[in-house]
Amino acid sequence: MSSVIAPPLIGATPDTFAYKTIKERWPKIVTKALDELHRSYHQTVKELGQEYGDDINSIIAKISETRYRMETNKPLLDFEGKTEDEKKWNIHLNKMREMAGPDNSTWYNLPWLFVEWYGLN
Repeated sequence: MSSVIAPPLIGATPDTFAYKTIKERWPKIVTKALDELHRSYHQTVKELGQEYGDDINSIIAKISETRYRMETNKPLLDFEGKTEDEKKWNIHLNKMREMAGPDNSTWYNLPWLFVEWYGLN
């Protein structure tokens, strides 16, 4: 048995699972979520009030920005840091930036599993 650890999967390598996940799977998932938010908007406002509609619009804007950054391979952004979990994520994200460099701290260039979990948060 070899003691060599395989390098992490990254999305920058075409024709790999990581590449196809970032390029094809994630945008479809995000688009479905956005579609559902758009479809539920009017009913939500009718039942719960405009404040909830404003919240939906804010969520749509944030998710749309994330999708754009993903599809154009922009650097990952810090979380707002309001919760302990977000603060921990920012610590790990900064470690990734140190390893990869600020210009390579993008959706396709960081380790795929890290970016997968980042996207879920």
